[in-house]
Amino acid sequence: MDFWTCIFVLFAFFAVLQLLNSLFPTLKNKSTLFNFLVSPSMVFSGPVDSERSDSYYYSVNKKQIRFSPMGNWFSLGNSLVEGADIDSFEVIARNFAKDKYQLYYGCHVISGQVDYDSFEIIEHDVIRDKYHVFIHKHSVSFAMASQLRPEQQFIILGGADPATFVLMNDFWAKDCNHHYYNFVRQNIGYDTFSHLTESIVKDQHSVFIKCDDTFNRTAVSGVGVKAFDERYIYDDNHLYWHQGKYEQDIDGSFNTTTWLECVPYKDINTLKVLDDDYFIIDSKVYLGAEELPNAKANEFELLSNFAFGCDSQQVFYLAKPLEKVVPEHFTLLSPSGNYSSDKNHLYFKQQLIGPYSDERVELSNNDFLKTTDAVYYQGTQLESVDVQEFALLERFAMYGCDGKTVYFGHHKIHGVDLDSMEVVNRDKLLKDADAVYWHEKKVLGADPKTFTISHRDYDKYDCEDDYYFYKEAERVGKK
Repeated sequence: MDFWTCIFVLFAFFAVLQLLNSLFPTLKNKSTLFNFLVSPSMVFSGPVDSERSDSYYYSVNKKQIRFSPMGNWFSLGNSLVEGADIDSFEVIARNFAKDKYQLYYGCHVISGQVDYDSFEIIEHDVIRDKYHVFIHKHSVSFAMASQLRPEQQFIILGGADPATFVLMNDFWAKDCNHHYYNFVRQNIGYDTFSHLTESIVKDQHSVFIKCDDTFNRTAVSGVGVKAFDERYIYDDNHLYWHQGKYEQDIDGSFNTTTWLECVPYKDINTLKVLDDDYFIIDSKVYLGAEELPNAKANEFELLSNFAFGCDSQQVFYLAKPLEKVVPEHFTLLSPSGNYSSDKNHLYFKQQLIGPYSDERVELSNNDFLKTTDAVYYQGTQLESVDVQEFALLERFAMYGCDGKTVYFGHHKIHGVDLDSMEVVNRDKLLKDADAVYWHEKKVLGADPKTFTISHRDYDKYDCEDDYYFYKEAERVGKK
């Protein structure tokens, strides 16, 4: 249906609801009436085989087969199974059916791809015939699915043996020759294949680590390697874990890099995992592969913000000791924040930023802190600020004002008209009657009266006024 037809149908539907409401004003359960009106019985004469599928139905005149996922025609649609032979039509499973001529997935004919006589469902949307294993296009990566023509529903899993192919769990499958992860064949020794963790496997020769949907060989031997838990593995000399990073290219695509990080150890029985990143082994405390200097393993504990940890002698932020700290008086100003204090000093992360103050108000957990004598933004003190008058222009905003000067973070914004200023976006945009500001800098030539954030084509521009398009405060096109 086109746009105006959809509008007409919706208008007619709610007009009927209003009519029924006026005819039956005493009906107490209006939701029951709505559920009846959108139920399959309103548009179908009944299911073809309710025990096998809630998605195949006879049309009202019983001359067609319709496919409506879970019978939810109102939200998920109602499609004709074109060419279906009514008399021989048979439901096989929720999304599969056949007649004496064709095989169907949903409303689509698939017997052009799949052999009719040897067709078999392995599980859900994984099927086979005597020649191939097939995976529905919604269950594979975009790169794999893009190989199909628009009318094709299933992709052939190249090289898979249909007679022996089985699903092992939600991610892994195998046949008599290979293992598959997310239906991507893995070049790992078949007979000695073994899972260690969700992202690490091994064979008799090597340990392999996951990168996207492929497990890559590492230099670590597979002999003697064991899993400690779902994150850590070990051999006789080293403790290993999977690490990765994701980087965006200039064209917007993402690249994944993974590797095995490790530390040497003497006694695996001393390993104590504190969280995803911190652990203790051989009386040493580690954040990843970095040892916390002189940390007392028998006393060390993580604080409510897991970036912080302490023992009786030191406090650490991400493995870096805080200067001049008194651990017994150390406290975080908020449970998940980065500002903290002891009896003598204030800290932002590991940085000593100023003397202790009885008045300490976090204007946001990780950004602004106001004390009796100073305002800080991420540990940097704002210059020439009226501390008593300073407030954020919006909750959690990057913009603040003391009644005379506007600040973005710790930067002053000169020339803002305080009477007409307005936060457009609390992280990056401010305007007044005369100008628009991106962070602390004026957007040259922007029209403040019509300037607004735009989501219409975010890859090309993120803001616009009546005259120009802008990307990160730079003009990128004229209207």
